Amino acid sequence: MKKINRPKIEQSEIFNAFNKLEYKNILEEKSINYERYFEYLMELHNFENKKIEEDPLYKPYMKKMYSERFSAKNYPGIYKYYLQIRQAAKYCPYCNFPTHQIKQVDHYFPKAVFPSLSLSVNNLVPICRDCNNTKLEYYSLNKSEMLIHPYYDELANNSFEFLRCNILEEEHIGFIFSIVKLEVMDEIMYRRITKHFEKLELDKLYSSDFEANFSVYIEELKELHFECGESSVKAALERKLRAYRKLNIKPWLFAGYTSILNNGWFFDYYIKNL
Repeated sequence: MKKINRPKIEQSEIFNAFNKLEYKNILEEKSINYERYFEYLMELHNFENKKIEEDPLYKPYMKKMYSERFSAKNYPGIYKYYLQIRQAAKYCPYCNFPTHQIKQVDHYFPKAVFPSLSLSVNNLVPICRDCNNTKLEYYSLNKSEMLIHPYYDELANNSFEFLRCNILEEEHIGFIFSIVKLEVMDEIMYRRITKHFEKLELDKLYSSDFEANFSVYIEELKELHFECGESSVKAALERKLRAYRKLNIKPWLFAGYTSILNNGWFFDYYIKNL
């Protein structure tokens, strides 16, 4: 997960790109009040349910405006904003995984439930296909179970601090990634980060990537241990950790190798018996 900058698009630019956009007053009002919904999403939820019940054309119209206009290449005057949002980040901000190319745009609050936010810049977030297929139309009326919002949640950039790795001290070594509560986190933010981590199955993604990386690097560490001893292995691990910090990439690898560096069993038993 990673905090990114919201695309520099005025909401009015998108609305004005449409020819006679219906429900414009509603869309403008809901977009202006977007940040309020982190605290009072139930109000918007109730509004949407009532509007959908009273006006059967409302929901399908908004769905059409997004899928057949905003994200459609044959409407270049509108599609350019879709592309600008999709290209707002190099890596998917939901998983921050370098090889997960951004191919889609996510509705943080799903458009199927909240049609009034279908075209809201604040609600449209670049996302990789894997995260989008996992997230689907997830949302929660309970703030503590909302996922991290890449445009608003600054603490998402503290993953080097809150991501931890525990070693399974077994013959076939294993690694389990989890979230720890930082002093700067209140309970709601901690629960949101944990929910994000679990819902998008980042533990599986990170552990798989770390195990693949470790399976190669351990061969180098094994030779280094045999030729130069434990202190040289620790020095090599410390250099690797500094590199991840400096480049600010793959915090799960930082967490994994930090756990190895600080694990007595790894040095007292594992590396000596490979």
